[in-house]
Amino acid sequence: MTGIGTAINSTKILDELEKEAIIDAGNAGGMLLDELGKTDLAALTAEDYAEFVKRVVLEFGDSIRRQIRSGKPPF
Repeated sequence: MTGIGTAINSTKILDELEKEAIIDAGNAGGMLLDELGKTDLAALTAEDYAEFVKRVVLEFGDSIRRQIRSGKPPF
Protein backbone atom coordinates (compact mmCIF):
# COMPACT_ATOMS: atom_id res chain seq x y z
CA MET A 1 0.00 0.00 0.00
CA THR A 2 1.31 3.46 -0.87
CA GLY A 3 0.29 7.10 -0.64
CA ILE A 4 -2.78 7.92 1.42
CA GLY A 5 -3.36 4.23 2.15
CA THR A 6 -0.02 4.01 3.90
CA ALA A 7 -0.60 7.25 5.76
CA ILE A 8 -4.08 6.24 6.91
CA ASN A 9 -2.70 3.02 8.35
CA SER A 10 -0.13 4.91 10.43
CA THR A 11 -1.34 5.46 13.98
CA LYS A 12 1.15 8.30 14.49
CA ILE A 13 -0.29 10.23 11.55
CA LEU A 14 -3.88 9.60 12.53
CA ASP A 15 -3.10 10.89 16.01
CA GLU A 16 -2.35 14.31 14.51
CA LEU A 17 -5.54 14.25 12.44
CA GLU A 18 -7.51 13.10 15.46
CA LYS A 19 -6.14 15.91 17.63
CA GLU A 20 -7.52 18.50 15.22
CA ALA A 21 -10.76 16.55 14.80
CA ILE A 22 -11.26 16.47 18.57
CA ILE A 23 -10.97 20.26 18.71
CA ASP A 24 -13.39 20.64 15.79
CA ALA A 25 -15.84 18.20 17.39
CA GLY A 26 -15.65 20.00 20.73
CA ASN A 27 -16.34 23.29 18.98
CA ALA A 28 -19.40 21.79 17.29
CA GLY A 29 -20.72 20.60 20.63
CA GLY A 30 -19.98 23.96 22.21
CA MET A 31 -21.85 25.76 19.44
CA LEU A 32 -24.97 23.73 20.22
CA LEU A 33 -24.64 24.51 23.91
CA ASP A 34 -24.35 28.21 23.02
CA GLU A 35 -27.49 27.92 20.86
CA LEU A 36 -29.33 26.31 23.77
CA GLY A 37 -27.95 28.80 26.29
CA LYS A 38 -26.70 25.98 28.51
CA THR A 39 -23.29 24.94 29.80
CA ASP A 40 -24.27 22.04 32.06
CA LEU A 41 -24.70 18.78 30.16
CA ALA A 42 -26.80 17.43 33.04
CA ALA A 43 -29.34 20.19 32.35
CA LEU A 44 -29.95 19.05 28.76
CA THR A 45 -33.13 17.24 27.81
CA ALA A 46 -32.75 13.76 26.35
CA GLU A 47 -33.37 15.22 22.89
CA ASP A 48 -30.83 18.01 23.35
CA TYR A 49 -28.24 15.56 24.66
CA ALA A 50 -28.79 13.25 21.68
CA GLU A 51 -28.32 16.24 19.35
CA PHE A 52 -25.16 17.24 21.24
CA VAL A 53 -23.64 13.76 20.86
CA LYS A 54 -24.71 13.58 17.20
CA ARG A 55 -23.03 16.89 16.36
CA VAL A 56 -19.81 15.93 18.15
CA VAL A 57 -19.58 12.51 16.49
CA LEU A 58 -20.49 13.77 13.01
CA GLU A 59 -18.05 16.70 13.21
CA PHE A 60 -15.23 14.40 14.30
CA GLY A 61 -15.72 12.28 11.18
CA ASP A 62 -16.26 15.30 8.94
CA SER A 63 -13.07 16.90 10.23
CA ILE A 64 -10.99 13.79 9.55
CA ARG A 65 -12.40 13.59 6.01
CA ARG A 66 -11.79 17.30 5.35
CA GLN A 67 -8.19 17.01 6.49
CA ILE A 68 -7.53 13.95 4.32
CA ARG A 69 -9.21 15.49 1.25
CA SER A 70 -7.26 18.71 1.67
CA GLY A 71 -4.01 16.78 1.48
CA LYS A 72 -2.98 18.08 4.88
CA PRO A 73 0.57 16.98 5.55
CA PRO A 74 1.91 14.37 5.69
CA PHE A 75 -0.19 13.30 2.66
